[in-house]
Amino acid sequence: MTVKKNTIINAVLFAVFVIYTICVRNVDAMPIGPEGSIVGFSSVNKPVADALGYNEFFYDVSKVLGLFSFVVVGAIALYALLQVIKRKGIFKADQDCYVMGIFYVLVGLFYLFFEIVIINYRPVILDEGLEASFPSSHTMLAVSVFITAAMWLKNRVAPKYVTYVNVMLYTFALLVVVSRALSGVHWLTDIIGGILAGAFLISVYMTLVSVMQTRETTRKD
Repeated sequence: MTVKKNTIINAVLFAVFVIYTICVRNVDAMPIGPEGSIVGFSSVNKPVADALGYNEFFYDVSKVLGLFSFVVVGAIALYALLQVIKRKGIFKADQDCYVMGIFYVLVGLFYLFFEIVIINYRPVILDEGLEASFPSSHTMLAVSVFITAAMWLKNRVAPKYVTYVNVMLYTFALLVVVSRALSGVHWLTDIIGGILAGAFLISVYMTLVSVMQTRETTRKD
């Protein structure tokens, strides 16, 4: 896919996420959260939250599975570091390693932004009082990290194993999203927001890869 097409997709997904976020903050907003905190789409979020309740088992499962996303990030960072050491140059690792690095920085900034700009709080109080809940960071990380890792590994895994690796990583992403939703520590709209945020971030990654490939092709010509 060309840089132009990826950029258009970026813009569309970003617009969808922004509009959705504004709606989550303002549409049908009622004090249904702990300590009277305001939550949008209350007529949908409240009955879902009441039906699910807090489930410690799924909460623990989502936390454990979520840790694998950081294992993936660490493994890719280690791979890049070993290339830098072996090739004796800070800029001598594979170009897509640097793309992945930029991507991870963007994911981190995205996460920090919503820790500062709070859209709503969790439907339950855990250990630290009211906590930012939108978008679900576990969902966002699982979707963006596992799926981009599958793309990154495509040319590094023997063809006969690619399908197995993809199935494994996509399954991890799905299990995190499902277990996080069933844990009851997020509103339904938070989970959806995490998926949308992850989709946007994946699109950004694909655009960065397209830019890199275009530059490499131009350099060769």
